[in-house]
Amino acid sequence: MIRCGVAKKSLKKRASTATRAPTRKQRVAAADETVRHNIEEYGCHIYWVGDPKGKEPSFAYSIGIGSSCGAPDVIVFGLSANLSFFVINEYCRRARKQKPFPPGKRHRGFLTGYSVYIEPIATTRTKSFMLGCHRWYGNWRFKAAQIIWPAATTGVWPWELDASDWLKENQPLLCKPPVQKTAKQPVVNTKPTVIRKAVTARSTQKKS
Repeated sequence: MIRCGVAKKSLKKRASTATRAPTRKQRVAAADETVRHNIEEYGCHIYWVGDPKGKEPSFAYSIGIGSSCGAPDVIVFGLSANLSFFVINEYCRRARKQKPFPPGKRHRGFLTGYSVYIEPIATTRTKSFMLGCHRWYGNWRFKAAQIIWPAATTGVWPWELDASDWLKENQPLLCKPPVQKTAKQPVVNTKPTVIRKAVTARSTQKKS
C-alpha cells in the first residue's frame, strides 16, 4: 500500500513537471536554435515586429545573411508580414548568388510594378531595431542596409518634398537618401572658335 502511494505521488509529480512552462533560459535557447537552423537551411532568419496599437511603424529584418554569404543584412519598414518576408527572402536569394546591390541604383523584382533602393546603414543606427543581429553577431561589426519602397499611388520616395506624412512616418530612414544620378550633359566647348581664312601665297619674284 505504501508503495502504491509512493507511485501515485511520483506520477503526479511527473505530470506537473511535464506541463510546467519553459523557463526564460529555455525559451531563449529554443529561439537561438530556430535562428541557427533557418540560417543554415535558408540563408537567413527573419523577424517581423508590429505594434498592436499601430502607433509605431512595423518593420522586418534579416539575421545571418552576413554569415551565410557575406552580404549585408537588411531591414524594411511599413510592409505587411507576408510582403516583408517575400522582399527579404528575395534579397537573400539574390545575395546568395553573389548579385551586387550598388547604392543609388533602383532594383526591380521585389514589389510588383515598383523598384526599390537598397542603401547602406551605419551599424550604430541599427541598435534600436535589429536587436537579433546584434545578438547573433556579438562583437562582430556586421553590415546592414535598408530596403526602401515608393508610395504605391504616386511613386514618390519618402525623402522627396511631395512625400506624404504617412509615408515618412511609416518608413523612417536609417540610411542616407540615395544620390540621384543625373544624365550626362553634352560637353560644351567654351573656348572661342577662331575662323581662319585660307590665304593664297603669291610669288613676288620678277620673271627674268
